[in-house]
Amino acid sequence: MGEAVTDRGARVIVVDEPDGQGGYLLSRLRRVGELCAQNPGYRWPDQYENGASPDIHRRTTGPEITEQTGPDLGAVYVPVSTGGTLAGVSAHLREHRPDVAAVAVDVRGSLAVAGDAGRRLIPRIGSSRPSAFLQGPHSYDRAVHVDDIEAIAVCRILAEDVGVVLGGSSGCAVRALLTDLENDRTDGRLPVCLAADGGRKYRDTLYSDDWATEQGIRREIEIAAAVNQLRSEGLFFDRKHQEH
Repeated sequence: MGEAVTDRGARVIVVDEPDGQGGYLLSRLRRVGELCAQNPGYRWPDQYENGASPDIHRRTTGPEITEQTGPDLGAVYVPVSTGGTLAGVSAHLREHRPDVAAVAVDVRGSLAVAGDAGRRLIPRIGSSRPSAFLQGPHSYDRAVHVDDIEAIAVCRILAEDVGVVLGGSSGCAVRALLTDLENDRTDGRLPVCLAADGGRKYRDTLYSDDWATEQGIRREIEIAAAVNQLRSEGLFFDRKHQEH
């Protein structure tokens, strides 16, 4: 754990102690608790348990999705970290479109949605603890746990085929949808992936072979093998490749 001061005078506290659950969340939350206890004037919005998080998605994100997709909508794939987005979107669907499935997209190694703890490579998806927003039986319809190497491969294939550079959680959502398509779980209706993060901030991580090596991933074996496997299964995102 360290500290740094920006040129604008802000103090940045870096928490780099693993929490024993595949990430750093529990260590960060513990440090936030210490800071609030030591400084009574501090205020913490707490995105992990603040009910305003699912509520804003119930009132805005959910309606936007259903209004723009229309009656053909069959499922919405939502990446999970805090779980607030999924909880809000699902609440809207339950009330206004109960025929539409709310699909929780988590990554293997995450505890956010009934998973097992393990090392996680992709930031901004998954959690070191179960989501506080997804406790009830109607929080979502089903969950898909995505392999992070396969999600990275999907991100790279999309970028190669159509120039769309997605962030990690968005790549996970697309991979989850592809899994359901392979298993005929979409019922022929329109599926939608909630892609909330772009790939610009991931260029030095998910799209970098040097980063992969630093993480202990041998690109030529793991990521490249995943790309080749998906290609061999017919995964292409543009018409020109499909014609060949």
